[in-house]
Amino acid sequence: MRNIHIYNPKAGLGKGKKKEGMQTGDSPSALSHVTTGIRDAGDFIREACKENPDTLFTVYGGDGTICEAVNGIMEAGAGETARLTVVPTGSGNDFVRNFPSSGEQKEYRIDLIDLDGMYAANVVNVGFDCSVVAKTDAMRANGLVTGGFSYILGVMAVLVEQYGIRLEVELTDESGDVSVCDGEFMLCAIANGAYYGGGFKAAPAASPESGVLDVILIRKISRARFLKLVGDYKAGRHVDAESGVPFDRFQDIVVYKKCLKAVVRGMEEVCVDGEVMKKKELVATPCPKAIRFLYPANASDILR
Repeated sequence: MRNIHIYNPKAGLGKGKKKEGMQTGDSPSALSHVTTGIRDAGDFIREACKENPDTLFTVYGGDGTICEAVNGIMEAGAGETARLTVVPTGSGNDFVRNFPSSGEQKEYRIDLIDLDGMYAANVVNVGFDCSVVAKTDAMRANGLVTGGFSYILGVMAVLVEQYGIRLEVELTDESGDVSVCDGEFMLCAIANGAYYGGGFKAAPAASPESGVLDVILIRKISRARFLKLVGDYKAGRHVDAESGVPFDRFQDIVVYKKCLKAVVRGMEEVCVDGEVMKKKELVATPCPKAIRFLYPANASDILR
């Protein structure tokens, strides 16, 4: 199998280069490509798949680069043949947290979130978190902070401003039943993986192998209550990891459902795997077993 290394030099504020000790199964004949801007990784991978769909892509970057990579593979129709692995050099590196570290390489057939022809690998979010990402990106661009701590600072920056968003969310569960949640919310997240924001375990029951979407809605609360609860939210202690049922402290503010479809209306922006884009309506469905993902043997060690 041909192996191509994709480097995002801007990932993690310029840390998107190969980390020593990462086991990716590369060979001396492996090819390489350095990305030149937004969407370049996806465009390159799409064309490379058209040339040879039996290719392993080793991506050096974060969640945004992974998102570009899966879109390139899907646009080329190479989900059955191409393989993707990652060297986590981004700021958050949340997607790779979804997989257990066994000390060996392991291949997974992972789901994606289908956004009407565009795909997300990890989490799509609206509201508070989307605003936080915008703030966090600005701080990282200025070189003030890096990593997951920058997300926490972004949370605090948004919290002192006006927050809350009026949304209408239509959810279709695994039985085909449709429910509608509307009102003023802190956030809405549609998850394929459990983590986002540099280690926030927002969707503890989510798995990129489940075949369904995990949708979480949090109603608007006071700043004081937010500060009391945010630690539990970050640690994933707001819902049961097996059932998805909210714990007592969160019962009145959290809606958590496993869905086959989610439609969200009322926002101006959405955040797709850490990238903010303009969108007033969002339609999300699961795309089960969409691509082949090779988890590197020691990725968890490098994340420490």
